[in-house]
Amino acid sequence: MQAFPREEGEQELWRGRPARLPRWYSELSVLVLVGLMFVAAFAVPLTTALPPEFFLSWYPAAAVLAAPLVNQLQSRRALAKATTYVVTTVRLVLVAQWPTGAEYRWARLDELARPEIKLRPDGTGTIWFGMRPYTRWRLRNQPVRGAGGAFLPELRAIPDAQRVAALIEGVQHAGPVPQSPRPDGAR
Repeated sequence: MQAFPREEGEQELWRGRPARLPRWYSELSVLVLVGLMFVAAFAVPLTTALPPEFFLSWYPAAAVLAAPLVNQLQSRRALAKATTYVVTTVRLVLVAQWPTGAEYRWARLDELARPEIKLRPDGTGTIWFGMRPYTRWRLRNQPVRGAGGAFLPELRAIPDAQRVAALIEGVQHAGPVPQSPRPDGAR
């Protein structure tokens, strides 16, 4: 992984990758329903007096529902495989290492809310920062992607999530973090 630009005095405290690929149940449940539509469109004409042509219209409808969901699941899976999380003394950095280059997104730790955790029995978990689950879902599924899209700082399926959240919270409460001065006065 390439080194990302660091501020003066910034040190890396933790680096990790998702331990497993997360499951997205909302999309998977719709795909199951689409699969049931395909099965019903084949099986129902065999057991009813309705003509099979009536059920042929279900195939395009199921395909229209399934195509964007499959694409979204593939995109999320690729992003999860390419992502590395880095916690520094100043920022939370998400690095996506693609074959064409690296994409870096970060948020300053002093600007994030207190970390919240959803733990699994094996100790892996997801860490997010002060947003309700529906708000996170809505931001994650908005149509704008890339540099213009909203950045959703979330560490998914990381091992030992409780320790990492405690580390982030400790850095947040450690006091003012060093900032490099910029000529325009922005942070």
